[in-house]
Amino acid sequence: MQRSTYTPWGPSESQTPHGEIVFHSTASHGGFHVPAHLLATMPPAVLHATYNSLGLTGWFEEDVDANYVVSFFRDLFPRADVLRATENLRLDLSWAKRNAEEHGGAAYKSRYRAKVAALNALRMAQGATVPKGWESADTTLYA
Repeated sequence: MQRSTYTPWGPSESQTPHGEIVFHSTASHGGFHVPAHLLATMPPAVLHATYNSLGLTGWFEEDVDANYVVSFFRDLFPRADVLRATENLRLDLSWAKRNAEEHGGAAYKSRYRAKVAALNALRMAQGATVPKGWESADTTLYA
């Protein structure tokens, strides 16, 4: 593994492989890098829902977007990590909905719609882990 890998958060200081997917840690942040051939198997809605659409380039930041990777490629991760990622995505959707309702505004509503689309795409993807309650996610809210 190259130690000089540059990430969106700075130079990678350490790497943890999960099959061909690699978690990179930096001095300030970190996240997963998914190679192009695996990235092509992920639903486009998931890639677009990531922070600054970094998922389109194969990068998934560690706070929220990494949960999409763990949920989608669950066979590469311990069951406890998959369960935690599933719960984190459920909580993130709840947070996004609350912000859209409380603050209004196009940005909050758009973010919520993107997250609903991503979670529904994960639900439809073969074998993706789906948190309880996603099946009732309102795709028309703020349409």
